[in-house]
Amino acid sequence: MLVFGWIFLAFMVGALAKGNGHKFWDYFSISCLLSPIVGIIWLFAVGKNHEALEQRGIKAQILVRCPFCKETIKSDAIKCKHCGSDIPLMSPEVKLVNQENGVVGKQNQMLLVFVIVIGIGATIFILWLNSQIGSFPILPQ
Repeated sequence: MLVFGWIFLAFMVGALAKGNGHKFWDYFSISCLLSPIVGIIWLFAVGKNHEALEQRGIKAQILVRCPFCKETIKSDAIKCKHCGSDIPLMSPEVKLVNQENGVVGKQNQMLLVFVIVIGIGATIFILWLNSQIGSFPILPQ
């Protein structure tokens, strides 16, 4: 049970790290090897990775670069908040296709990882429970 909780907390630290622009597997590994508490302290000490978050937003077509000042702005902006230039509009069909391809693929990938981790955790829990009780009705003896 302790191992399942440890892995679950390490998974949560990895997911939080990914949301802050860091690599999931780096923080998941650190949390598994050392401690989820060490992983979360390290994550808060390092802070957000703004460059990675900006690149992720550009790749998902949520953010674009202003053609005049090269600062990042929202993709549906009509005027740059940094230089005040008028931004040429992209067609709505292109935006929709780009957003669906960039965002939905990542959501499906994280859902798959989550389901695998839950499945492994449930298997470990059932095996542990079987060893504690001696006989568990789901598993044949």
